[in-house]
Amino acid sequence: MFKWFGVAAMAALLVPLGASAQSAPSYFKLSSKPDFAKYRPALVDYLHSQHYRKASRFCLFGTKDDSGVTATVIWLDGQQIIDWGGNDSALADSTSIVHLKTDVVPTESDLHGSTYLVTRKWVKDQQAICKQNGETVQISAADLKQ
Repeated sequence: MFKWFGVAAMAALLVPLGASAQSAPSYFKLSSKPDFAKYRPALVDYLHSQHYRKASRFCLFGTKDDSGVTATVIWLDGQQIIDWGGNDSALADSTSIVHLKTDVVPTESDLHGSTYLVTRKWVKDQQAICKQNGETVQISAADLKQ
């Protein structure tokens, strides 16, 4: 009986390991997906929510993986990286906004279990992904007056 229990317990432990294997993410331009097609108005609304009235640059890219589809918005002038759910959600309502001046640490060991800090490498990786797979969007001061 104990031998059977040991085999069953080992199988139960191994199943989640195999089930959690994820395929590599794929990246896309937001303009190519209807769920993210309204990114310009979302960016303007976000700048209004931040009381930002100057021209501003963003880099945007989408990610598709086993957990779904998300968008990453890198606000270059505002020094933020924002996870965005798409057309039906406001950027200002995002629960994941990384402030590049305060939320970035040098290495993994500097995270100390934090759920909101990120490493410099992670930031550089996000910027590289955006440069390679994303699109740069300019919002003018005139766009913000409308």
